[in-house]
Amino acid sequence: MSDNVDSVDNSPTVDDHLSSFLRSLANSIERKQLEPEQLGRIGEFFMSYKFQEHASNEDESDGDEISHDEFLKFLFFGYYVYRVILRDGSL
Repeated sequence: MSDNVDSVDNSPTVDDHLSSFLRSLANSIERKQLEPEQLGRIGEFFMSYKFQEHASNEDESDGDEISHDEFLKFLFFGYYVYRVILRDGSL
């Protein structure tokens, strides 16, 4: 073999690790294998992600900042999910 032959790098990428982790996490949620504290952290991540996504979409569409009322809705909804639903074991 020649030293000039290009080798294909099949090592896992960061995206591969992330998708594998999220897939495993989703499976654990569906199988109800997580502790309430773990579900709380996942809920926090989910709410943060959705909030940032919503903020980005609003910035692209009309350039307005997130309104105070929208922020309060997000904040109280997250609090409700974390304190009431996850603590009661309803989720």
